[in-house]
Amino acid sequence: MDFLCLRKWLPNKIILLTVFQLAFSFRFIYSQKYFIPYSVKDGLSQSQVYAIYQDSRGYLWVGTYGGGVNRYDGISFTHYSTKNGLCNNVVYSIGEDGDGNLWFGTDGGGISVFNGYDFTTIGSEDGLKNEHVYSIIQGNSGEMWVGTYGGGVFMIQPRASSDKPHFSIMHYGVEEGLVNDSVLSMIKDNNGDLWVGTAGGASWIANNPSGSQNSYELTKQINFTESNGLYHNVVNVVYEDHIFPVNMTALDI
Repeated sequence: MDFLCLRKWLPNKIILLTVFQLAFSFRFIYSQKYFIPYSVKDGLSQSQVYAIYQDSRGYLWVGTYGGGVNRYDGISFTHYSTKNGLCNNVVYSIGEDGDGNLWFGTDGGGISVFNGYDFTTIGSEDGLKNEHVYSIIQGNSGEMWVGTYGGGVFMIQPRASSDKPHFSIMHYGVEEGLVNDSVLSMIKDNNGDLWVGTAGGASWIANNPSGSQNSYELTKQINFTESNGLYHNVVNVVYEDHIFPVNMTALDI
């Protein structure tokens, strides 16, 4: 297992980049001492879990490989799939916007936005030129940032429409300065900056505090690769740690 703790130059800030393939089984933490496993026999639609997200209402959402998405209320699972309007049953990522809508990123189907009743699909016809969505986070101004595998990053801003939901979509990829178009993970750190982990390194993109439509200064970014100190270019997970001071550590297991 390869593990890299990438130092950030801001005080008391540390970014962790894991560069190994993780295999997860879904387990619900009952207490600090016990784990209770949940599987198909307990109501989960599929045992291969790719995404877990707790929404603002406290529900736990579980994205699976082929079984759609599951909502867990602490007692039982409710399943949502293409039969209910989900655009694809392989769910890689889950996010939530400021209105409480759930965003499900899928493998080849684009994005399904769920308002609690209906699904709205965002795909290539809407401007999302790559429909393999590996990461979804909300930006500083309420817009949604979407990382795709092979298509870079897209900024999606909901727009009011009288007939149906409408979205304004902007693309940010290698031509605009992103280190690689195959995005595997993203986070927004406590400073509001955007970190993008890819199959070819990591990109830091500065927060734009001006309050404009674009909450990030896409012209102000720094790329990290093996050539300037990154241990490995494949960055599967980006994580922010608030425990340790600024530090850089590489660990092989």
